[in-house]
Amino acid sequence: MRPEVVAIVGRSGVGKTYLVESLLRKLTFAGLTIDTVKHTHHPVFQDSPGTDSSLHKRAGARRTVLTGPGFCTVFTAKDLSLKDVLGLSGPEVDLVLVEGFKSESVRKIEVVRGGEPLLADSEVWMTVTSEQSDQVAEAILALLKDA
Repeated sequence: MRPEVVAIVGRSGVGKTYLVESLLRKLTFAGLTIDTVKHTHHPVFQDSPGTDSSLHKRAGARRTVLTGPGFCTVFTAKDLSLKDVLGLSGPEVDLVLVEGFKSESVRKIEVVRGGEPLLADSEVWMTVTSEQSDQVAEAILALLKDA
């Protein structure tokens, strides 16, 4: 069975990361196993020149995976789709919280703070502020219970 996927979306600076952190604390305390995915529009180059993985990439590798105790990093020239990234979650995962990916066809919670929402009401499951983590956690637990 695939884990439930919930995307936390909203404009920059509205508290998406704060909400994700709050949900992680509450939902893992409730016994859930959760993966997270963060989308960025900016290239991130965490690999250092001269390392084996950077040498692999420079030599022509399409994708380089750096893995070790407690971590796995994928370096690729293309932006992986959410579906590709979700394929990394195993059956032991109850929930994948995604920050971003507002255009994907997954259940979305939009975080707002003043101003206009980013998405139409029909595109979101819930519209909340970052301080409403208790209500969001309850809704997610109910969703998983009904699944």
